[in-house]
Amino acid sequence: MYTANTSGAGADVVVLSGGTLAVVGATGSNATITRFNGTGTTDRYSLMVQSGGTIQAQFCSFEYMDTNGIQLADGAILHPSIISVMSISITVPRAEDI
Repeated sequence: MYTANTSGAGADVVVLSGGTLAVVGATGSNATITRFNGTGTTDRYSLMVQSGGTIQAQFCSFEYMDTNGIQLADGAILHPSIISVMSISITVPRAEDI
């Protein structure tokens, strides 16, 4: 379970308690989450995993995030794969680019 808010100047993706966001690629073939509109600086996003929510990320890239990046609340769950294979690329813009 997750919510996505794309109103205003950006997007917020929130993984709710009991929900899981799985972003799983393979060696040489990363899964990619990128900006939602494809152009400009107002189409960036952040990702929040609430307490009881799970994130599974393996062989993946998070591109064009806003300055909030990925936020993990106390009690957020990291799937064991995120610890065993660290091949994650996160791109956050410089403040002057926003």
